[in-house]
Amino acid sequence: MPTPYTGTATGAPTYVAGQFGKQAITLDGATQYVSLPEPGPYDLAVGQSWTLEGWLKTTASNGDIRYAAGELNRGVAGNAGYDIGHQYGKAAAHVNGTGLVSTTPINDGLWHHVVVTVDSGVTAKLFVDGYYRATAAVTNPHSTVSTDSPAYIGGASTMGAAQYWLGQLQDIAFSTVNQYPTAVSIGVVAFTPPTAPLLNRRAGTGAVYHLAGDVTDSTGLADPPTVGASSLTTAAGTDTITYTAATGNGSAVAGYSLYVGSAPGGESSVAYATNVGAAGGTLTHATAAPGNNALYYIVKAYDASGTPLYSGPSNEVASFGYLSVAPANAAILYSDGTAQRVWDKRNPARYVSASTGAGFRFFYANSATVALKFDTSALTAGGIAANAWPQIGVRFGGHGAWQRFALASTIAVAAPPNAGAYYRVVEVIIMTIPGGVDRWLTPVAGVVFMGVSVDLGATVVAPPPRAKTMMVYGDSISEGQRTISNTGVDSVDNDVTLDYSYALGEALDAQVSLVATQGIGVAATFNAASNQPPYYVSPSTKSFDSLYSGCARDLTGLDLVLFFVGQNDATDTGGGAVQTGLVAMMTAIRAASPTCQFLVCGDLKNIARGGEQGAAVAMGATYLYPPTLPYDPYKEMLDQNHPTGDMHATKIVPVVLPAARKALFPAAAGRVSAQHRRGR
Repeated sequence: MPTPYTGTATGAPTYVAGQFGKQAITLDGATQYVSLPEPGPYDLAVGQSWTLEGWLKTTASNGDIRYAAGELNRGVAGNAGYDIGHQYGKAAAHVNGTGLVSTTPINDGLWHHVVVTVDSGVTAKLFVDGYYRATAAVTNPHSTVSTDSPAYIGGASTMGAAQYWLGQLQDIAFSTVNQYPTAVSIGVVAFTPPTAPLLNRRAGTGAVYHLAGDVTDSTGLADPPTVGASSLTTAAGTDTITYTAATGNGSAVAGYSLYVGSAPGGESSVAYATNVGAAGGTLTHATAAPGNNALYYIVKAYDASGTPLYSGPSNEVASFGYLSVAPANAAILYSDGTAQRVWDKRNPARYVSASTGAGFRFFYANSATVALKFDTSALTAGGIAANAWPQIGVRFGGHGAWQRFALASTIAVAAPPNAGAYYRVVEVIIMTIPGGVDRWLTPVAGVVFMGVSVDLGATVVAPPPRAKTMMVYGDSISEGQRTISNTGVDSVDNDVTLDYSYALGEALDAQVSLVATQGIGVAATFNAASNQPPYYVSPSTKSFDSLYSGCARDLTGLDLVLFFVGQNDATDTGGGAVQTGLVAMMTAIRAASPTCQFLVCGDLKNIARGGEQGAAVAMGATYLYPPTLPYDPYKEMLDQNHPTGDMHATKIVPVVLPAARKALFPAAAGRVSAQHRRGR
């Protein structure tokens, strides 16, 4: 069993709620820090591989350089130590005097997983939220004078106070191996960040500090068992939670307890009900009369002393007093189908999208109310004004007017009269997402879908999938900006259902995944506030293959990809960055979807776009040049940049739709042409 290297806290730091339902240490950035005993597993040897990682949260000024954890190695000349932290607001690491700085800001008040690894003492790599962000050649900061090389968390007595960590820290770990080896290019997702506390007995980890109420090194402790996935059934007055048996890591399970809360991850610290025994089973919770008040449940294992043994909220389930339908339920058909193109589906209890136009459909019967559940905490924490929150559209029956709602934790919609057991379709769409806010790093502007609730006794089933699968790459034009008005408020002016991209999906019976962000281009990003890189500049600077930072986009199973980009790029007369980027994007997509067809549209403002045409020719794609889209920008574009909804319908769709139909249904297009030639 490893020897614990428990630290010593200075300045009486406090503890607050952190990741994974556990506490995290809070440091004041001036007087509080944790000293680690020497010698320890953080003392390095020449040629050694190693890892330093942790979860970091801060709002410290961009003018600060602050250290989260590391070792000073002050006792040997030429050894400058190593660390992780942030430098002017961006994730950073230092290895023996060599700095690695990400382009990724982390001082947004949200949790970020920051890792530095070194292979064989010579190659350092920096990772932020699973993305490979920087690399450098280094030499290990080794020391034989261990008493003069203090290791620390949050700062050290020999530092200036302004270098101490300001914010929260959790799961700081020192490993004597490279825990995250990768061969991917910079800017690409290298691994999925941990979704539960680090294991105490992970191979190669010499010291791990969960910082969940103390500064103990937990490598000498047994790992908590992980309770298997839970499921929920709801009946009048009772929620029943079914759980599977825990898998252990050294801790004997004596039973299970049910914890209840009113917010995700906010379950009470007092158990509501318990079961004795290590096997799986059920626990029940008495509920009030059906309503829209959400309840969240977690099942934790406990040991013979009654101490909860818990390794994360992986088995959290939610109940809304009605029949609850989780995001991962097969009855809900998403705009990207079962793929992960615009919805982040890694957590079955919460699907996330930062894409205007993302949506879902389902059939229901025997319910007077449909309630949609969302987690809006990121918008609140990000300080987004209420009038700039995403707008959600809801429509019944597959036709008629959309009902428009500002995103809220619960959107309860009175269903139209429903004839008993007859099924009615519900469509939900993200009508607009605010521009000028982060869609990439957090994303602050994302929509977090938590599920649907309908009346007890109702049934929910999936509609049939559409015949074809499309993806559209665009910018603010493609996401319906200024289609309604030009007040300057996105939540009022914008509506993706008036956009050409939505109309194409309806006309072609296609599932459309819309990839569009205000100000983005193939090789240039106009609106830096979104934090999103251009679609493709190089293997290390691109965003086309990710939903947002740390979440890969599925490029398989596509029938048609439409490119309506370039408005924000500089003029490219051919052979430049736009052409290079589009060819790289199409090459990657075709490798994943070999039969995929491409349709490339030129700039709506009729600027020379030889790069777009050159890319289309190189990849055998159809190219549509803007002169086929006649318009008067001062009459049909309210702000001289974005088409109105009428212009989308009357000028863009009639040109793009036939080309898209021909690409998706070439046989049908051929039959139509033959009939015309015969005069039919």
